[in-house]
Amino acid sequence: MVRSHELDSQGHLNAAVYHQYGEHARLECLRASGVLMDRMMASGVGAVQLECTIRFHRELRRDDEVDVSCILSGAKARRSGSTRSTAAPMGAWWPS
Repeated sequence: MVRSHELDSQGHLNAAVYHQYGEHARLECLRASGVLMDRMMASGVGAVQLECTIRFHRELRRDDEVDVSCILSGAKARRSGSTRSTAAPMGAWWPS
């Protein structure tokens, strides 16, 4: 539900808050997929967002409810800008 402190001066949901909603959905998507974030981070791999696209269908106002969807695609294990083999590192934090 859109909260009053998330609004801009025109009473619409602030554009930056859409990104916060998306980030929350992204982390929940990973969690629901079984990704073990603590293990991932301990192995030096992070869940980095490389691109974010928002399609605005209409403005959101106070007390509006919104569904945010997330699609996980193109997942690769990377460290320091180089692609790593996904078998070993992902096995450490992605349940089989």
